Amino acid sequence: MPLPVILLVTGAWHLPNHYAKVSSGLRHLGYTVECPQLLTNNDDMPPTKTLDDDVAQVRSIALGHLDHGRNIVALMHSYGGMVGTSAFSGLGAADRGNQGCVKALIYMAAFIPLESESLAGIFGGALPSFLVPNAKGTIDIVDPGPRFYSDLTSEEQVKWASHLVRHPTAAQFQPVTNPVPSAWRKVPLIYLFCSNDQALPVQVQEIMVDRIEQLKTTLRLHRAYCTASHSPFLSMPERVVRIVERVCQGPTSMHDENMNHKIEQPLRETDTELFTASQFL
Repeated sequence: MPLPVILLVTGAWHLPNHYAKVSSGLRHLGYTVECPQLLTNNDDMPPTKTLDDDVAQVRSIALGHLDHGRNIVALMHSYGGMVGTSAFSGLGAADRGNQGCVKALIYMAAFIPLESESLAGIFGGALPSFLVPNAKGTIDIVDPGPRFYSDLTSEEQVKWASHLVRHPTAAQFQPVTNPVPSAWRKVPLIYLFCSNDQALPVQVQEIMVDRIEQLKTTLRLHRAYCTASHSPFLSMPERVVRIVERVCQGPTSMHDENMNHKIEQPLRETDTELFTASQFL
């Protein structure tokens, strides 16, 4: 059976080159990787695109593979979780069968909205103080290097911050408009916690995952851990690749109730084996 396609959904402000280490690592293992530049990440002032445009873009890319019988494992970062939660709705095995479906959703320090919830809504209706809306409809980031890349050298922080582009304020306040149910209700969910995240604190990551778990409607939920900043794709790309590979090596059956459990203990960076395949799909 062909390897699944990895559809990497970037965060706001970020471009595909930020994720190149992970993309190239996965391609080296034989995976097809799609990592589009989101339409809202276009530097337009005033903005010309919305969250809905990003959702339509990612869903179109996904269907291009699914309708040809290819399976997908989604890897979403930050704002990309808002996009993917909507874009992948109705594309799991329960709706499409086991061939030509989205097999798993990996949220990498990413937002997990409930139905009709916005990114700002996850923070209680207001953005964190380091994200400052300006009069031209985009957001100014206060000290983006330390916020996004705190585990990189100061030189690397400056480098990667210089590649960031403008992103519309409205996209952060726009509720997801996906049809019920959200993708995570019907597709196995793996959350990669980043314990030193200075942009999306790990406490907020935990709150999002805990509330999903408490709904008791998630098909399958698993937790993975690392000590990275908000950007493990730059500071720990090998670890991200290994986690994605483990997910992709999971059993083909998506309905084995014996596999429905949570990983309880944090995983050390020195672990040579992150998970057994049966702990995933």
